[in-house]
Amino acid sequence: MQDPSIQGASAAVVAGSLSAFMPSVSQEDRDDILLANLYAQRVTRAAHAEGLVGDWLSYYRNVLKYLGWDATPAPDTRLPGKSRESVVDEALAQIAQLGAGELSLANGWALNALKRDGPALALFERSARAKRAVNFQLMPCVHRQGPYIDMLLHHQQLEVSESTTAFLFARHSSAVKLLTSSTELVRFNVQLFRRDKRQQVQAKVSAEDRRLLLSLKL
Repeated sequence: MQDPSIQGASAAVVAGSLSAFMPSVSQEDRDDILLANLYAQRVTRAAHAEGLVGDWLSYYRNVLKYLGWDATPAPDTRLPGKSRESVVDEALAQIAQLGAGELSLANGWALNALKRDGPALALFERSARAKRAVNFQLMPCVHRQGPYIDMLLHHQQLEVSESTTAFLFARHSSAVKLLTSSTELVRFNVQLFRRDKRQQVQAKVSAEDRRLLLSLKL
């Protein structure tokens, strides 16, 4: 039986990231978050492919800040050590440690939906990867007050073997190595984005870019 609290929630793949929305986030807010993230993904991944990015996450966060996203506090970055059994286990454990029940719940729904959707999972893993380097994000969102959307930004950087075709639900091994991971609380001022940035971002996001966005069935 489906969890009744899932009614009105949604999730989507945005290039190499997975966004999840609790029912409290309006459709207009969801659309703006997806648009802003799609732009940030495209800009960051293009710069990385051209060798212009040293620290992938820092570059991505700076693009998001330009669009009205604020991270507080700075991300808790974890270096390789005693890791969880799988890539997803590592992500779920870090998100759960922040004690954000609603956000953790939304993230779980989204991951379950992604695992069931072969084309969406293929898009996610293909977009997140550049040769042997993988950078992906999990971004559950909730609206609590005013013009602000609260979310978690979980980022992982992996190194995968050339023969590896799937990684998100894979176990850590010599073929899938965790390099760094971080989880931070982020707040997005959607009203500020609409007023100052949305029009110019819409103009820069092409129809081809929008093919990197796929809705999931929860």
